Order: sequence, then structure tokens, then C-alpha cells
Amino acid sequence: MTRKNYQGSWALCSIALSFNLAWVAALPSRAQVSSPLPGPQTLARVTFEPPSNERLSDSAGGASRQGGFCPQDGMVEGPSLMPILPDSKEGLTISERPTLFVYVPQTKAEQGYFILKDQTEDYYYQTQVSIPQEGGIVRLTLPESAPALEIGTTYQWSFVVACELPARADSPRVEGWLQRVEPTANLNNYRGVDSIEAATSYGAAGIWYDAVTTLAHLRQSQPQTYNQEWVDFLSSVGLENIANEPILEP
Repeated sequence: MTRKNYQGSWALCSIALSFNLAWVAALPSRAQVSSPLPGPQTLARVTFEPPSNERLSDSAGGASRQGGFCPQDGMVEGPSLMPILPDSKEGLTISERPTLFVYVPQTKAEQGYFILKDQTEDYYYQTQVSIPQEGGIVRLTLPESAPALEIGTTYQWSFVVACELPARADSPRVEGWLQRVEPTANLNNYRGVDSIEAATSYGAAGIWYDAVTTLAHLRQSQPQTYNQEWVDFLSSVGLENIANEPILEP
């Protein structure tokens, strides 16, 4: 009887040991358990490299003698009417119908005018724009009905705030210059693509209007991810005082 009980106990121990070994073998190794999680993705920094060629125009764009405010707005604190452009007030684009941006402070004026023309005024486009009541950065896009810009041609654009109707000659106004250029093979790959890689490539090539338009789309679609990229980009050309303003649709 004693021998049989001993053999039964040995059999039970063998089964238990086999089960424990199988359970330990199924556990992940220490290296697997302690492997670090992938870190957050680092965004490419978007910078603007101004073209090294000659200026598009000898005339400097800027604000009108009203100082960028309407008289009926009284004493307004903060930035005045200004184009979203580098200090040169000019830039390049590869788009047939580019988008432009202008900062409009809070105003009682309800209407403005967007004007685009070439130096001979063979090309002339003008449209009336509704001004949002709150201050912010207004997006101005050439519609499909407007003639396409020609490669190599320099254009002047203006935005006028109609403090009263009809607008006076001394109404608050800002101006800028643009020229459409032939895209490189690399830039051509980014047509219609809103990505940080596209914005980085445009900025590095000195294509201002497409760089800022791409960043504006990214900021509006994914503000938590790209707002700081937008702020840093505008701040790099001296526009830090309006970089955090909202982007508004006219």
C-alpha cells in the first residue's frame, strides 16, 4: 500500500511540474515586456527661404494714410490692417489661382474690395468682400471664374476696407505683389496636397503663397497638431503679433 501511494504522489508532482513549465514558457521574455513604446513623431520645421533674385517691384506695399483703421472704429488697440506677407510685401506662387491672406482688425465696416492686376492692367480682377465683424485673418481666393495667372508675370493685389460706401480714395488699404513661377518636379508632386512635407518644400523653395496656404489648411483641419507650426512660420517673418488670430472666411 505504501509503494502505491508513493507512486501516485510522484505522478501528481510530475503533472504539476509540467504544467508550471509550460506556463512559464508561454510568458513573454523580459526584453519583450520592457521594450519601450515608440515616441511621438517629430514634425518637420517649416521655414521660409526668400528667393535670391531681384524684387518683383520697386514699389513697397503697405497701409494707407488712414493707418489701417476706419475713423468710426475710434481708438483701436492692437495690430492694424496688414497683408500676410514677409517684409518685402511680395511672394511667389505655383498656383493658377492662388490664395492670399490679410489681417483685418475688428471694425464696423461691412465691405471690402479685393483687387488683382498686372502692371499694364491687361489683367484686372476686382470683387467685393464681406468683412467678418470679429477681427482676424481673412482668406482671399481667386475663384475659377477669374482668369488664371500667367507664369512669369508680376501682379499687384490690394485689399481695401470700405469704411463708407462708396469707398473713398483714402480708405484703409494694403498691397502686395506676387508672381507665378514654373514648379520644379519636386514641387509639382505636392499640387493639391495639404501636408507638412508640402509646406516644408514650398517654404524651402521660397514659394510663399503656397506655403502659407498649405499651413493654413493644416491649422484649420488639425489645430492641435499644426497651430504651433503656423505660429512659428508667421513669427519667422515678423508677423508674430497676429500669428494667433483666427482664420476667417469672408
